[in-house]
Amino acid sequence: MSRTTATAFVAIGLLLSTAAASGTDPLPRRIPFWVGVNNAQQLDLQVATLLAEYAKTIAVRIPGDSQQQALDAVAAIRKLKDAAPHIPVLMYAWVSRDIPGTVGSKGISDWSESYGRRMAIMRGFGDVRDAEYRAKTASSILAAVERGGYDGVALDLAIRTPQYRPKPLAARCVLNASFCSDYAQGMDDSFAALRNALGKRSILYNGIWNLGPGSTEDQMRLLQHSDAVLVEFFGGDPKLSGNSFKHDILPFLDAMAVTPSEKEIFVIGRGSWQYTDYAADYALQRYLYSAYLLAAGPNSYFKYHSTFQIDTPAGRSGGVSMYSDSFADLGNPSSRYQHSDGLYFRTFTGGMVVVAPDDGDGGPFKLPQAMYSPDGAQYSGTLHLHPGEGFLLLKEKPARVEHDDLLALKLLTDWPGASLHSDAAGAFLSMQDGAPRGTHDMLVDPIREVSPRSVLQLQIRAGQKTSNLQIVAEVDDKQHVEQFAVVDVGAAVGDSSSSTPSLTFRASAIGERQRPTVGAAQLKPGQWQTMTLDGRKLFGKTSLTFKRWNYIRFNGPIDLRSVILQD
Repeated sequence: MSRTTATAFVAIGLLLSTAAASGTDPLPRRIPFWVGVNNAQQLDLQVATLLAEYAKTIAVRIPGDSQQQALDAVAAIRKLKDAAPHIPVLMYAWVSRDIPGTVGSKGISDWSESYGRRMAIMRGFGDVRDAEYRAKTASSILAAVERGGYDGVALDLAIRTPQYRPKPLAARCVLNASFCSDYAQGMDDSFAALRNALGKRSILYNGIWNLGPGSTEDQMRLLQHSDAVLVEFFGGDPKLSGNSFKHDILPFLDAMAVTPSEKEIFVIGRGSWQYTDYAADYALQRYLYSAYLLAAGPNSYFKYHSTFQIDTPAGRSGGVSMYSDSFADLGNPSSRYQHSDGLYFRTFTGGMVVVAPDDGDGGPFKLPQAMYSPDGAQYSGTLHLHPGEGFLLLKEKPARVEHDDLLALKLLTDWPGASLHSDAAGAFLSMQDGAPRGTHDMLVDPIREVSPRSVLQLQIRAGQKTSNLQIVAEVDDKQHVEQFAVVDVGAAVGDSSSSTPSLTFRASAIGERQRPTVGAAQLKPGQWQTMTLDGRKLFGKTSLTFKRWNYIRFNGPIDLRSVILQD
């Protein structure tokens, strides 16, 4: 990619080239993205390029109810495929349920309504025991995949034996034991029918859960006719309490170990949906990623986020979020994981991971040598781990990579009303007024770090007095309420606090919830200016603590020459 691509792209590119030069064959560091999209505009060229750079696979749930939504979805998927022709882009669908409102299941809804309910177990649940239902499902999904230009399908909530979930079907298993076994056979046959229909196209299913004795092993049986399986709640469901290493991590480490080498397993660590400060969220990510690495192999892939949606409706991180830990170069595994005195650890040619289970007592761990975290902190002697803590340690101190210009202008040219121009000072992007609200939203810092950079510098020219920027920042809150706030540039002056309706990334609708807002220096219509915004200073007189820049919304006619992120 070009020199002006996002700074994090530059940093990770250097890490990857260093690994290649070392002659090692490290664990895969591409990321399995399963993203929920509110509208097609969230998949613009900038996001598509980001996913192309780092994705192993991209499963997309995108609205397609209306004719216009369906057309927009097809265009968005084509954009993804153009940016990432080598990466499978999969259509979200259901094989065992009738859920209107998604591209994959809409076809099923159409024919299931016309056929009445004779091929349904009960409302909302298709009868996978019925051969005609299975054939109709497979042909409908194939038709939707072909219409949308996808490379395959990602099946949600594909439960093989409903002994524990979903509850309506589990109740039938209690009344009639043969129902469960017949349903399981029907799921096997449904997957076989879908494999026959899709041919060599990819089939991913969600997934593997520890719902009760034998459930993880039972779910693995669906891999017979699939290419990959997903663990949705590695470390536990953020909606529930009482998650534990024994229940929510160990069974999935076992599943990773027995996944056939020709199949793939995608592991999703989940962040809290409650208020969590930035450091605690990052530490949970490191704990779950370190736990994943205990059993990771060449056919396993990891991602951490709070929610699958791009716009992060709960928690701190969403469908396109990434963490810099995922790119630390540990090299090859030197052994299987071991456990001693309540701690789990595994060595690699380039480092090691040490994990203290959240349901244990923690304890000391003697390091074999001085080692470094991915962010450069040094550790030596004896580590003292607390329950729920993980250490990702490297033998060599990672090099510090200087950040660069964040803006690749060509990645923003597909915005409505945006075009490239040039003058004596060079190229700039011109954004005209009248575009749907939110379409001129630019991601700023896509890869999360322990200590993000706080200074944002823009070379910008406002076209009129009403032009303004709304810059979404991630914050910590002493009241343990807010995790995001807005810096308003152009509409307010100084450090006075107010509130503004919450912003949804690349969406025309503005939610009802209010977000804290601080004002910054006004734009100067008609003239180029270099604007420097220090997040720490802007929030210094509020109850909020700046943590990182998230994205910028450009409102009104604006010209943009550069965006730079720095310390």
